Amino acid sequence: MQILTYLTYIFELLPFLLCVIFLKKMFNTKEGKAFFFYSLVYGIFIILLLFFRYYLVSGVKASSILKRAVLIFELPLLCNYFYNVLVNKKVKYFFVFAVIFFTFFSLYDYYTSTERQNNFFPLAIECLFFILIIIYYFYEKIQFSLLTPIYLSMNFWVSTGLLLYFSGNFFLFLYSKTAEKNDVFKLQFNLVYDVFTITKDILLCIAVMINYYSVSVISKLNLPTEANIFLDSFSPINKKTTPNP
Repeated sequence: MQILTYLTYIFELLPFLLCVIFLKKMFNTKEGKAFFFYSLVYGIFIILLLFFRYYLVSGVKASSILKRAVLIFELPLLCNYFYNVLVNKKVKYFFVFAVIFFTFFSLYDYYTSTERQNNFFPLAIECLFFILIIIYYFYEKIQFSLLTPIYLSMNFWVSTGLLLYFSGNFFLFLYSKTAEKNDVFKLQFNLVYDVFTITKDILLCIAVMINYYSVSVISKLNLPTEANIFLDSFSPINKKTTPNP
């Protein structure tokens, strides 16, 4: 089980390492820049977490505080990413209020919690929030006529990976508070969390690779650059105005 935990940490760093390798390509788009900064900050937190947890005497307390910091930074970074991906401006403005509310709520939950090492409830709220945002992202995609295959979009793979991660861990975080002292549940918790995290990171790595190779692939398919065209709105036929045959 410990090997799976170490493997999870390694996979958590892979998206950032690929972003560094394909740095120039990542900065060609706004969503690419947003994803790079997300992977950069997340990668730094993972390195610090490993250092505090395994190399410091009082690393358990420091790592618990760091996990809270990761949670507070992760939501605005992902909001920034989806801000550059989504089209609806009203939803974009909603991100500002969501970040402010979640930051204050996380700090409140930390200072009012009797055992400050656990932050399951804010994690569950974050999961639910991004599940809704990603579902809305896919809703927006079906409003377009996609001439480019959707699997050639970095945003698709990022959203799919995050959706699997957040939906897979939502109920896990939601019920963890009541069963965290159960040793069997802890084992199952770590197993489920590690599996969904590794799956997410694999898909994020695919997203970075797709972002690097997509331009050349699209050019070979002879597709236009402006691939997203709004579909005509559907209006039902009014039977009263329809002439009789």
